[in-house]
Amino acid sequence: MDDVRACRLSPRRGLAQLDLVERNRQSLLDELAALSVPDDSEALRSSDLLQKAIQASMKSDLAYRGC
Repeated sequence: MDDVRACRLSPRRGLAQLDLVERNRQSLLDELAALSVPDDSEALRSSDLLQKAIQASMKSDLAYRGC
């Protein structure tokens, strides 16, 4: 997104890259849904941080798209 804001990447190419990010993220979400997290504080914390990172990524995409 920095390249788009600095006019180093066209909006069309920026959106194409976001589409790729969304497809990759969906694959990650599918894997995360199938993940069996052990009942261990570090494993649970890692899973929580991963979910928060995915949510932040989706929020950033929406902000960029102006939704």
